[in-house]
Amino acid sequence: YCHKVIKLSDVLQPFAPEREITRNVHGVRKEFIQVGPIDWQKEAPKEGKQIGEVYFIGKLLWAKGLNILLDYQDYYKQMTGEYFPIDIYGSGPDQEEIMRAYS
Repeated sequence: YCHKVIKLSDVLQPFAPEREITRNVHGVRKEFIQVGPIDWQKEAPKEGKQIGEVYFIGKLLWAKGLNILLDYQDYYKQMTGEYFPIDIYGSGPDQEEIMRAYS
């Protein structure tokens, strides 16, 4: 028994609607949000070098935005001729379909 169910996201189905609240309990550091504009001419990848890394950690549901990440992959490939590397960690009901889409 508990008085409140604290969810990190409204993407998942309701568990106890009368007791649920959604809160970002862990926060995001300002340094990750306030990156600022990047001069892509200076930051263009050198041969054999990647700019940054992309990863997703969470429940594998399309509702989490993984379809949008596929759109970014396609756009990046149009611009550079290759896909950017991405690591996906998690499991969930859409896992098999997501794995097929990213392979």
